[in-house]
Amino acid sequence: MVEKVSKLIHMRMKEFMNRILAEDIHCTDRNHRHEDVSENSMLFKELNFGMKQWDVEIPTSGFVNFMPFFSYTTREIKQPYQDLAHIAKPAEIEKFISRIMREMRLSNEVCLLSFIFIERLVKKGGVQILTINWRPIVYSAMLIATKYWEDL
Repeated sequence: MVEKVSKLIHMRMKEFMNRILAEDIHCTDRNHRHEDVSENSMLFKELNFGMKQWDVEIPTSGFVNFMPFFSYTTREIKQPYQDLAHIAKPAEIEKFISRIMREMRLSNEVCLLSFIFIERLVKKGGVQILTINWRPIVYSAMLIATKYWEDL
């Protein structure tokens, strides 16, 4: 079941991404603004959900010996650029879904329900599955499907 759902998600992502990338102008904007990408799709962008990571450097000489907690520097670790041209393979999607199902101990019915929710989001919500938003969409659909299935 997971394999079939991952292939269907891959097909859905690939059909839209090929339409975008068929043009000669590739998206090089860090915010991935493109005239064909809906604003609803950008709400699910992975960078919207990630926490900032920081690198803390504590000096080992000088004033630090007397006041160690007040002498440090921080810098933000930049997130890698997500390329729109990198379309996830079905095996990558399957691995992502399988890990969620294994860790949360979910049944195959939840996987099927999550795909139904994804299809409804695409058709009724106007959201496109892109290379930069498929993980949050799949994860959210699996959580909603789990809640729905457990409440039955």
